[in-house]
Parts: sequence; structure tokens; C-alpha cells
Amino acid sequence: MMRFLRRMKLVDRDTTSYGPNRPDEMVAILDFSGAALSGADLRRSSLQKTSLSRASLLRANLSGAFLMDTNLSRANLIVADLSRTFLSEANLREANLSDVNLSGAFLIDAELSGTDLSGANLIDAFLCQTQLPKNSQLDPNRDCETLKKRFPWLLDIP
Repeated sequence: MMRFLRRMKLVDRDTTSYGPNRPDEMVAILDFSGAALSGADLRRSSLQKTSLSRASLLRANLSGAFLMDTNLSRANLIVADLSRTFLSEANLREANLSDVNLSGAFLIDAELSGTDLSGANLIDAFLCQTQLPKNSQLDPNRDCETLKKRFPWLLDIP
């Protein structure tokens, strides 16, 4: 599998590493920069540290995906489903999130500056230490206390 991913230039590095908390779990750093993934079904995918920069994810289903430290900068996510997605330390800088469903998503220390959030559903999203666009009316730390109480193992918030 790794040979195929390297040949297709989908792996950023020629090696795999093992996660510090789960040494038996292999983690590959994938590069899907600029990929055409419109309508893709990526529900519950683990795409940690994956680059989806400038990717077209129009109407993609990423519900419940694990996108920790994932690069989604300048990606087109119009009408995508990001509900219940874990976006801790994700880079969404200048991404198009118009009409995106982010209900129940965890946006912890995520970067959303310059992002188009018009029509996006952020009502039930968890925001903590999140960099929001300048025109946003939301509190980027509105859920830090809730997250500390409900998910103390999830993050270490000062």
C-alpha cells in the first residue's frame, strides 16, 4: 500500500511513523493538494496531518472525520458536511466554507482567518482557541470551559 501511495505521489514523505499514543497504529502523511474530490464520501476518515490544500471538496461528506493538524487552506468546501468533525489544529486559512455544516464539529486551535463562512452552520460547533475571520461575530473561545468539563482528556487548555 505504501509503495502505491508513494508512486502516486500521495505520500508527502517516503516513510511512515508511529503515533506516540498508539505505537501499533501507522500514520502516513498524505498529500492531496489540489485534488478533485467533489462529492467524495470521506465519512469517519482519519486524515490526520493530510494536506488537502486547494483541494475541491464541493459537497464532500467528511462527517465524523478526524482532521487533526490537517491542511485545508484555500480548499473549496462549499456545501460540504463537516458535522461532528474533529478539526483540532487544522489549517482552514482562506478556505471557502460557504453553506458548510459544522454542527457538532470540534474547532480547537483551528485557523480560519480569511475563510468564507457565509451560510455556514456553526451553531453547535465547539470553538476553543480558534482563529476566526475578522468579520465573524462568534467568540473564538466560547466553548473552552465546556470542553474542559466534558472532555478533559481531549485537550489541555490552560
